[in-house]
Amino acid sequence: MSSEKLGVVVSVTLGDNGRSIVEIGYMPNQRKLSIKETCHILAGGISLLIKSSSQGNGVEDYKIMKDVIDQLHDDFISNDSYADAELNKNILDG
Repeated sequence: MSSEKLGVVVSVTLGDNGRSIVEIGYMPNQRKLSIKETCHILAGGISLLIKSSSQGNGVEDYKIMKDVIDQLHDDFISNDSYADAELNKNILDG
């Protein structure tokens, strides 16, 4: 069985106006990923972070999970959040 190493890079520029610019990119020389593949990689990373948060730092994973779900919900239903989102087809397969 062969393995393929894939990476997703998330960068955030925090603006003075309280808004952020979020960019999603990939490792150099990596094949393009679909939106679904990218979402699964990011969700897996979030799950790993949340599960590992309870190892010694006093943060309860269920509280972080609730915060993340609340933020996803708020961002998704907001008419303003990511209203200017663009898909760069040179980087990501649609």
